[in-house]
Parts: sequence; structure tokens; C-alpha cells
Amino acid sequence: MKTLLYSFFTGLLLTGTMTLSAAVVPFRGGEILAAELTSKAPEIVHLDRFDFDFQFENKCYALVTVKLSPGRNLSTYDYSLELFGRSYPCVAIRTGDGGFDADQWEIRDIAPGTRLGMLFIVDGNAVGKGTTEKITLKCNAPGTYPAVTLPFSNLRTRTFTAASGIPETGTFPQK
Repeated sequence: MKTLLYSFFTGLLLTGTMTLSAAVVPFRGGEILAAELTSKAPEIVHLDRFDFDFQFENKCYALVTVKLSPGRNLSTYDYSLELFGRSYPCVAIRTGDGGFDADQWEIRDIAPGTRLGMLFIVDGNAVGKGTTEKITLKCNAPGTYPAVTLPFSNLRTRTFTAASGIPETGTFPQK
């Protein structure tokens, strides 16, 4: 009887583990590890409010954490988010757990496995109140590249997860 109960609970534990496992999402530059939204403004140095069209009073901040494929670089001009037909440019990028600097428009010569973050400011009125919001990441490079619709975790008023706190396996639900 103990063996039967042990087998049952072990199977239950393994099944629960399988459903809780996470995945990364492939994109043109490599792998997306996480996508998060928050209304809590991160510190962004050198952000000039006149550089971007912030014609909305309720701002929400979106962070896409990626790991690039070997030989790839990242620039603030490479990707944008699309939400309800409106495009939102990347306003700053960061390396690892570093800060956001709007003057640093490109990161080159990236060590393998380095996590990078792309920060976007979107209209908070377009973001729902759910725990997950689907937003599309689009490549801005000339040519035709597939857009990727991502399930953003809505942190509401909490700060973004540190890049070092995101698992190597990503945070997206497995399909």
C-alpha cells in the first residue's frame, strides 16, 4: 500500500512539474526569456520626453528580456511593440541587471548567454487588468520578418524581475 501511495504522489508531483515548466520564445535575434508589464516606472537615465510620442497620461512599462544568438547585436531601433494597431518604439536597452540608459542606443560584442532588456513605454489605458496581456513584438529591420505575439506577465505596480532572476528556460508557458 505504501508503494502504491508513493507511486501515486510521485506521479502527481511529476505531472505537476511538467505543467509548471517554462519555455523560451524564438525570435529573429535569438530567444525571448520573459516579457513583463508594470505601471511602476523604472529609472531611465537620459530619457528625453520630446524624443517619443507620449500622448497618453497613463503610462505602462514593458520589458522584453532576451538572449541573443551568437554574432547578433541589439539596438533600440531594432524592435517595437504593437498594441491595438499602435506602434511603441523601444526607448532604452540594458545589459543584465544594469540600468536603462536612453543614450545607449546599441549594444555590441555581447558575451554568449548575456541577457539584454528592451524597454518600451505603452499606453496604460490599452493594457488590461488581467495577469497576462498579449502584445506583439515586431522587427523594424527592412524586409519581412515574422512578428511574435508574447504573453506579457502583468506585474501591476511591482518592479520588473531582475534579469539574473529569470530562469535559463524562460518564463513562458510550454505549449
